[in-house]
Amino acid sequence: MSNNLKITLGSKELPKAINFISSIADMFSAKIGGVTQSDNILLEANKGKLYCVYAKQGVFVKVRVPATVESDGYLIAQPTFLSTLPNRAKELSIELNKDDENSTIMKWKNGSSAGNLVVSDDKSSIENNSFDKSIIPTDSVTLNGESISRIINNILFDSSDERIDKKIGLPVTIKSKKGKAVIQTNDAFCAVICNTTIENDSKIDIITQGLLLQRVFSVFKEDVEFSSNESVTRLKGKNFEVIGTTSNFEKKDIVAWLEAQEKPTNVATIKTKDICGLIEDVIVVSKLANIDPIISLKFKKDKLTITNASELGKSFSVAKASYKKEEEYRFNGKWFSQFASKLDKGEDIIFKVYGKACVISNEKEDVKCIVPMVG
Repeated sequence: MSNNLKITLGSKELPKAINFISSIADMFSAKIGGVTQSDNILLEANKGKLYCVYAKQGVFVKVRVPATVESDGYLIAQPTFLSTLPNRAKELSIELNKDDENSTIMKWKNGSSAGNLVVSDDKSSIENNSFDKSIIPTDSVTLNGESISRIINNILFDSSDERIDKKIGLPVTIKSKKGKAVIQTNDAFCAVICNTTIENDSKIDIITQGLLLQRVFSVFKEDVEFSSNESVTRLKGKNFEVIGTTSNFEKKDIVAWLEAQEKPTNVATIKTKDICGLIEDVIVVSKLANIDPIISLKFKKDKLTITNASELGKSFSVAKASYKKEEEYRFNGKWFSQFASKLDKGEDIIFKVYGKACVISNEKEDVKCIVPMVG
């Protein structure tokens, strides 16, 4: 390829692309250190399309950047340099030239600002760290970004499981057949299950990093080809490609666990439009005492009484409820409130008890949250 790069693009486009690359690379930082000042980004125009490419051992990210390409070419530069080019004016223009010493010079212009900078045209740092194509899985399923992103954002939760790597996040399992899908996430203690329909009639049975899906779909609301094996996971859309080392998750079929349970020992309907607000009101005494907010849920006399106590005092809230039998249960208030917030506001909450855990769901029961009891 001749290297006569000449492009015009929106001033915000390069920072946007590099922010996306950084968010993906950061998930693998425990192994590779994330995007650092010494890393390189390949900015390449090929056949009239402009791309940012990042490659380091364990991760590869390629992002299409909206631009007008007058001439194909490429340059190598540090991500900080590319993301901090002047952007006060609407458009940024970039053009490459060679000086008398055969160095590659990038000329840039942004409104009334302009400059010349020496850049590299050595692609080896990118090419040497890209994945061998022979190990990339070829069998893929198509995920619809618009529908999946909404569900992923709703089901992910803040895990207190110390075995969950915060940079990698929770596992997400997607099972689908003839457009009917079950999407779940879980740690060792809690789980969220969503029954939905997706625009895909093929059979899907995958497990991957929920945080990876969330970060990809927060930027690209498009159909994505997903493929994975024991070594490599790949997501590819019209405007991007991400390849990373596969995370090893223990696969748990929470749906099968639920189906295997005997009938719940108690079933209740909590008649409140804002149970999270009631819980937040009562756990104030624990917050002031700086302790875990353990709440009591007591079903009695057609009411639910939510109580929280500490050495500083006691508080309670009351809501109408119907139930199978009068009982009292204890939960971590933060956990219960977090999962209740995932249900549709304005609907009654269905509360079912199975052993030492409860399942709370909306009226349609298409979203179920499994929350363990305390004590």
